[in-house]
Amino acid sequence: MGLVAVLAAAGAAAAACSSTATRPPAAPPAASASSAGPSSPAAQASPRAASSPQATSSSLPANKPAAGLGAGVTGGRCHSSALAVTDDGGQGAGGMFYGRVVLRNISRGPCTLYGYPGLQRLDSGYGPEPTRVIRAGRPPTRVVLAPTMRASFAYRYSNNPPAGQSCADYSTASYVQITPPDETASITARSKMHPCTPGGPIEVSAVRPGTAGPVASQF
Repeated sequence: MGLVAVLAAAGAAAAACSSTATRPPAAPPAASASSAGPSSPAAQASPRAASSPQATSSSLPANKPAAGLGAGVTGGRCHSSALAVTDDGGQGAGGMFYGRVVLRNISRGPCTLYGYPGLQRLDSGYGPEPTRVIRAGRPPTRVVLAPTMRASFAYRYSNNPPAGQSCADYSTASYVQITPPDETASITARSKMHPCTPGGPIEVSAVRPGTAGPVASQF
C-alpha cells in the first residue's frame, strides 16, 4: 500500500505541472476612455454630444425689446386746457408787421403740437373782429412740449394803410382767440393785432419749437 500511495502522489504532481504549462496568457486590460486616441469611438462621440442644442436666453429673437424699454414717451396731442397763450407782440419791417404767439405747456406731462393754429381777433367787449387767416411759411413739424416748455408761431400782416387812412381805422381789437392745432376749444389772450387792410388778412406760420430766432425766419 505504501508504494501505491507514492505512485498516486507522483501522478497528481505531474498533472498539475502539465496544466500550468498549457494555460494561455491573460488578455491585456482594455484601454480606458481617457487614453483612447482620436480615432477611437469614444473620442468621436464627444463632439456630437457638445453640439447638441441648448435652451438658453440666446435663442430669443435678438431684436425683441425688453419690457418697458425702446419707446420714447411723447404724450398725446396738446389740448387747449393744457396750454397758456401769450401774444409777445412784434415790430414792423418792410411794410409788414411781424409778431409771435407763445404756447406754454401748463400740464403735468408732455404733449405734442403739429400743424397750424386757428386765430380770431376780438374787440374790448370780446366781440369778434373781421379776421381772415392765411397759412404760410414752411411745412409743419412735430413739436413735443415737456411741462413748462414753450412753442410758438409767427404771424404777419400789412401795416401800410391806404392813402389818407391809418391802421386804427380798420381795427379796435384788444384780444385774440387762439385755437391749438386739431383742437376746437380756444384760448383768449390780450393782443392788438391791427391789420391795415380791409378784412384784416393775417398770415400765420405752423407751430415751431421754442421762441428764439427772428420771427420773419418762420415764413
